[in-house]
Amino acid sequence: MNHTTKKFLTALASIAALSSGARAQEKIEEKTETIQIVYEVFSLPLTEAAAIQRSGMNDKAFYQKMVEGVRAQKVTQEVFLMGRTKSGTRTTIQQIAQHIYSTEFEPPELPNQVAGGAGYQQDAKGKVTTANFPVTPATPTAFETRDVGQSLEIEAQADAENTQVQLQLHAQDVRFIQRDAIGQGMSKVEMPRFSNQKIMTSLTFDSGTPTYLGTISAPEELQPEEGEQRVWFAFIAATLVSQ
Repeated sequence: MNHTTKKFLTALASIAALSSGARAQEKIEEKTETIQIVYEVFSLPLTEAAAIQRSGMNDKAFYQKMVEGVRAQKVTQEVFLMGRTKSGTRTTIQQIAQHIYSTEFEPPELPNQVAGGAGYQQDAKGKVTTANFPVTPATPTAFETRDVGQSLEIEAQADAENTQVQLQLHAQDVRFIQRDAIGQGMSKVEMPRFSNQKIMTSLTFDSGTPTYLGTISAPEELQPEEGEQRVWFAFIAATLVSQ
């Protein structure tokens, strides 16, 4: 076998190896699982929530109890977020509104004194009246934007048997509470106050099985004015979807 023939055969082997590698990569991509994520939050009165939690039921029965409570109008569904992702891919699902508010202010400006006595003026008939000079209140000079609503950041990974899902999760619920007044008179400004409930966790569970995450209850300011305080229970379900 001469030198030219060897080079030709080596080139063919390299092309075959590249083609084989490309086909293998295609098969890996084809096998990448699609995972459907459902994040739900339910609320119910504190005493009922405590009684259910003390019963020792498993997550599946716990979730079913919430669903039955919604049907019977004894439980309120507060949040429902759903989305799909590829196994091993980080995904964000949001349901938010942007709240823009001032963070810095210029102090108020009072009028300068004028000749003949500040605050008075004389008309054409010689009548002296009070002069109205403009007063500039505190003026916003800088702003920030806050995302208000529900946000879910996830990274889900299916196991080799496609029966379980390993999940890293960051769930957040940001809500506007009220505006708080700061200062007095022309120096008075208002700053918004927000609540921020969050759950950050990593867990493994069976595909399609609702799993209890924890409480993400609203603060006192957002609780009902009458009646008992409500507890919010958060659940997650990740289901492998056939394409």
